Amino acid sequence: MTQMTIELESNVVDCIGSAENAPLAYTALTFYTTDGCHLCEEATVLLRQLMAQYPDRFSIEIVDIIESEELVERYGTRIPVVMKNDVQNDLGWPFSYAELLGFVALH
Repeated sequence: MTQMTIELESNVVDCIGSAENAPLAYTALTFYTTDGCHLCEEATVLLRQLMAQYPDRFSIEIVDIIESEELVERYGTRIPVVMKNDVQNDLGWPFSYAELLGFVALH
């Protein structure tokens, strides 16, 4: 899996490669995406907004589905997808910022 970053205005937030590195207060999310996906770019904007509003609340691992046949099968037609790791529940596109907040239980 590729570790990537989400840039936030003047800051760069490193997306944590595994939840074991995250402080206990963090909610671990996984963002399933791939290069060249314009919908994924739209979802990235929403995730940036989430990280800007709640910088100490989330860790996000960004996974390019192209690296695994299983992930392509599972998410290929659904990306972008955000998974809440602690409950293995996911939110597939389309979703708004309000829906993302509701999904991560911050509304």
